[in-house]
Amino acid sequence: MESMEQITTNRMIIWSVKLKLINDNDEQLLRLVASVRIDELLANPVSYLGKLLIDMGEHRRAEQIFLELLQDVSIRSQPQRLVRAHKGLGGLYLYKNEYTTALYHFQQELQTSLIYLQPNHPNLVSIYKKLGDCYLKQYDYIHAIEHYEKAIELLEYDTQKVNSETITDLYNRISDAKQAVKNDN
Repeated sequence: MESMEQITTNRMIIWSVKLKLINDNDEQLLRLVASVRIDELLANPVSYLGKLLIDMGEHRRAEQIFLELLQDVSIRSQPQRLVRAHKGLGGLYLYKNEYTTALYHFQQELQTSLIYLQPNHPNLVSIYKKLGDCYLKQYDYIHAIEHYEKAIELLEYDTQKVNSETITDLYNRISDAKQAVKNDN
């Protein structure tokens, strides 16, 4: 172990432990640590912790982490980190079927992303899809279709990275939403 540090927030204590890999040629050890050697973890350890807590089913604790991030002045002044907090909360609330709250956080994610991304940037595709999903779950088919179509437009704009599976999925969602509109009438 190289170092150990206690990080105290308003509501919880987190321990940061830095370990030293003994043998860089040990394939078994390299496989074990590969999942935590990602850029997201290094650049945003608290957001990554929130994501990890969601994966572990610790939804209440993950929510606390992300809500505390939103209160942090340093996070609010860094749009990319603020986006990660809203993305985490949106995903959490979507999972919990709290669609109105999820929708709010995904809208904040989009609005904040547009501070540093062009409106036609392909990274916005996933946000538009999530917004469409929230609207669809709330039976707001018109807005769902609108957001799915915007996601397709962005995918088609980026001709170098056209993902036919994603486009097909989005068209299927649009078709389902249009069918639901017809059934409602």
